[in-house]
Amino acid sequence: MRSRSWPSAGSPRNGRARSARRRLGIPRDGRWDLARYDQLRENAVTIEIGDATVLTASLKDIMRSKEIADRPPDREALPELRELDEEPGIDSER
Repeated sequence: MRSRSWPSAGSPRNGRARSARRRLGIPRDGRWDLARYDQLRENAVTIEIGDATVLTASLKDIMRSKEIADRPPDREALPELRELDEEPGIDSER
């Protein structure tokens, strides 16, 4: 069985992941920053779907995550999300 070679933290293939970890506040050992989760939870919006109440990330936090991810589909979605965020009556955060 052949073992897989994973890119080291300093390799060019891993530079994008390292940069994203820095922007997200993820320590080098890969553990998520719990303060960031607490911030997402604090900004979360409660919505009703049928008989269920659902807690979801705020529109501003969703836009921030798309900016950080910086993938083509995320970049494509951002203009529409920004437009939606400017509409009156849209509460993106509590």
